[in-house]
Amino acid sequence: MQGLRRLGLPAEVAEVALTTYRLLFLLQDTAATIHASQQARLGGGSWRRRIRATGLLAAALLPRAMDRAHRLEVGLAARGFDGSLRTLSPMRPGSAAGLAAVAAVLIVVGGLGAWM
Repeated sequence: MQGLRRLGLPAEVAEVALTTYRLLFLLQDTAATIHASQQARLGGGSWRRRIRATGLLAAALLPRAMDRAHRLEVGLAARGFDGSLRTLSPMRPGSAAGLAAVAAVLIVVGGLGAWM
């Protein structure tokens, strides 16, 4: 998000994109769950059943998406949404010496664990 702001994208557009991105993955997970449930109930036998199951999946997904968006809107309003979501700035990469020290500690701990 910080990178998009540095490129000059307005904060509102970046936040809508971030929210849309998050909701897409939530909907994908919900669709996968519904599909697995349909397959468990033998919903994919013939071509006709698969088309019907896909239609039922889409029909079940739309109300869930609208409900999730409504809950997100209510949650933001309850928290006093002022037009910008606060996010952490990305961490800068560490130095090579710090990485080597962490790797050495992990090797020592792993060696002690294997020895005991």
